[in-house]
Amino acid sequence: MLILLNPYEVMAKVLRDSGRSVDANELLYFGHNRALWNLWNNGDYVSALWMFLFRIFVGYGYRTWYSIIWAGGLVIVWALMFRRTKQAMEYRMPFGLAFSFDRLLPLIKLREIHYKIDFNGWSGIIFIFIS
Repeated sequence: MLILLNPYEVMAKVLRDSGRSVDANELLYFGHNRALWNLWNNGDYVSALWMFLFRIFVGYGYRTWYSIIWAGGLVIVWALMFRRTKQAMEYRMPFGLAFSFDRLLPLIKLREIHYKIDFNGWSGIIFIFIS
């Protein structure tokens, strides 16, 4: 039985064994970028799209701090959207950062009032879709 090994994974194992795990992760990240371009150039656009999304959201699993940036961006966008609703003024939440952060993490409830807000119109559709 012939087992084909990915050269990036082989070299990453050598780097990890020599105590250079950061370099190994960078090499694997580069290998995934190369695979992404190969998928695109070969016309496998669906797989390339999924791999591209995996790249921008979590850096192929090697740069998971990307997800923190995305979450922070979502909180800011939601807060900007929320402060334009009539519910923001009605419940005296002019900035909406606590509200949007609270809605991002449904397992942690910062304030019960955040879950009693009922949206109408376009804001209701958007907040139901993104919540």
